[in-house]
Amino acid sequence: MATPAKRLFRPPREPTSRPGWSTSRPIYRPRQPTATPLYPVVQHHLETFVTRAAESDLLGYGVPAWVEQDFRAYLRCGILAHGFARARCDNCGHERLIALAC
Repeated sequence: MATPAKRLFRPPREPTSRPGWSTSRPIYRPRQPTATPLYPVVQHHLETFVTRAAESDLLGYGVPAWVEQDFRAYLRCGILAHGFARARCDNCGHERLIALAC
């Protein structure tokens, strides 16, 4: 019989406040995929991984196509250069670019 996993305590986030801004609404924080520890590992080693997998496979197939596609999609996900939406406030005219997620 498995025991339930313990949930880690996470203190509530403090809202970031700017002078003159109300903190009652949630604040949009864009995702920064390149700042995660996994991103540079996949970025630097994907080609080597795919090549070595194909070389070590007796039939020469390597990794399944969907695995390679998922890794490549992960590298594009959240990057403005690979697609974005533009959000504009009708009241003040402020615009924000929102990166598309995979």
